[in-house]
Amino acid sequence: MINLQISTADDSGRSHKTTIDVEGENMLYDNHSGYGWYRRSLQGTKISPNQFRNATEPTIKAITQWLNNWLGWGKKGRPTFSGFIIIRNSKIHVAKHGNKYLIQGMVTTKDTAITALARTVFRSCFEADHHVLETYCFNNVLLPENVSYALENRAPYHWYLKGKRIEVRFNVKMIGPDECAMEISDGIWAPIPIKKLNTYMNYYHKGQKSSSWYKARLTPKKLWLRLLKEEPTIAQQHMMIEFLQQNRTDELVQKRAYQLVKDMSIQYRDRLKVFWDGDSVKAILVRGIIADWVITDNQFKSEIQAVSTYVYYEGETNLGRLGGFTSNLKGPICIDNLTKHSSVGDQFAARAFALLNDKMTVALVSTINHYLSKEHYDGQTEHRIKFHEVTDNEITKICNGQN
Repeated sequence: MINLQISTADDSGRSHKTTIDVEGENMLYDNHSGYGWYRRSLQGTKISPNQFRNATEPTIKAITQWLNNWLGWGKKGRPTFSGFIIIRNSKIHVAKHGNKYLIQGMVTTKDTAITALARTVFRSCFEADHHVLETYCFNNVLLPENVSYALENRAPYHWYLKGKRIEVRFNVKMIGPDECAMEISDGIWAPIPIKKLNTYMNYYHKGQKSSSWYKARLTPKKLWLRLLKEEPTIAQQHMMIEFLQQNRTDELVQKRAYQLVKDMSIQYRDRLKVFWDGDSVKAILVRGIIADWVITDNQFKSEIQAVSTYVYYEGETNLGRLGGFTSNLKGPICIDNLTKHSSVGDQFAARAFALLNDKMTVALVSTINHYLSKEHYDGQTEHRIKFHEVTDNEITKICNGQN
């Protein structure tokens, strides 16, 4: 039995824990191939999502990578496992026959099989009931992670216009137990089987160049033909291009994120104050449990740090303060995102949510403690920003690095 430790998505040094073992015909103790030594070296393995920041879900990607190697599915010349995988106390049968993979008797792709197992491994860190875990794994095979992602976040698609890559998102909905539909133009829904949508997402979502979708290099016209089995008219092509331009990924993601910020400002009207720059967020003031915070758009953006975070404090003197708070900010505090794919709006929302419960966030993010003082404690009311006195000009100065 292997005791797995899966590092949490922060810098607390803590881990989620579960166990995994096997029983089957192609045992992983094959000393003739040297594979037995490899397996023994994995006792007490620690899996870290920090190595997979480019993935949409770094934790699941990290577990997937480990499973690939452990089962011998990731490298040629290594014995390939077939038999029961015991995740905590649930037994899941897997097998490989040629290019086909089976889980609990269901034929599927390697990607779907390994992702379903990875999700079940992670779920087992928080769930002990073997019926729940086995059902969860089964459901992940029936509805692959790729398809779930498309239903929840729209299906990505890209093509090139005058050498420039244009990225867009299609609405997706289930229209049957084994079929979905993608809205590829205004009101034009193209049916697509779940298995085909899964392979579509392998390229357009995960970038797998072994996919037939990559080899096809589909323009909008060719995509229409492939899905609807007929060529679009000139008018339909023009309508499709216009529709795609209105559904560009970057605009959709930011719009959704800023709507979330608006919803948060209404739900937490007594603890959040948002400063807007047109349709974009300029800054958010957050009233936490131990302190008040200022989150601003970072003029020196990086993929994992697109916003800046400051904590409010009151020093020994209040001389030179602007509007009662500007020169009393400490920061910016280094708080990185685990994934590199979060938009500015998403990072604003994530930081605001985290700092509403700053007592917990401070325990999880070690870089914050350095900026706190004895005036920051649970439930304090004296050392707070007067939200109603903060002006837009002061916020602009902070954003420009003039605090």
